[in-house]
Amino acid sequence: MRSSNSSTQGRVQMQREKFKPNNITFLGLRSACNHCGLVEEGKFWFRKMEYFGLIPQIEHYGGMVDLLGRAVCSEEAEKLIKSMAYDVHGLIFSSFLFACGYYEDVTRANKILEPAIKLEPWNAGNYVMHVDKLVCEKKKVEKCRQYEKFDVEESS
Repeated sequence: MRSSNSSTQGRVQMQREKFKPNNITFLGLRSACNHCGLVEEGKFWFRKMEYFGLIPQIEHYGGMVDLLGRAVCSEEAEKLIKSMAYDVHGLIFSSFLFACGYYEDVTRANKILEPAIKLEPWNAGNYVMHVDKLVCEKKKVEKCRQYEKFDVEESS
């Protein structure tokens, strides 16, 4: 649900004044939605590009992956990546890896990490995500060991 009355008013004003947005306009709209946490509004504007005769560029997809990732919509972001008409590039991988790392989604991070490192071996951010993933996995193993120890002590 779009929660910003001012963005809705802005949309109505653009339509009333027959404003013709371009690709840059939509990058700005998506960025504003991202910073304000307006996921549904961002998705609305992304879909609306075609209405204005615009084809989403790789930058628009990257922004949507970032928006969805920050909103813990990793599954939706992954589907969007798979549906792109473009080859995935570093910005897409990095945005998705950041979201997976931030929310400790190790399974999704594992799927994307190797291709990200192959594509951009010089990108230090991908290696940071790799280390974060390993730390996350280590924490989970340690928790399991704590529970195993507890179970053994309880049954004795």
